[in-house]
Amino acid sequence: MLRNTPGVPLRPKTADGLATLASRMNVSRDDLIERALSEWLETRLMDPVPGDDLIHR
Repeated sequence: MLRNTPGVPLRPKTADGLATLASRMNVSRDDLIERALSEWLETRLMDPVPGDDLIHR
């Protein structure tokens, strides 16, 4: 559903933090977001929190 969306609105503090971290890692903001989400999903799918049905919807 979110694939190829033009952008994700973020709070200024979050956007600034992402921009700073992406610059330090020498990657684009979008690449950083994709990497972070991929790693989060991998972790969640491998070790889901009991009672958390968020990933099963």
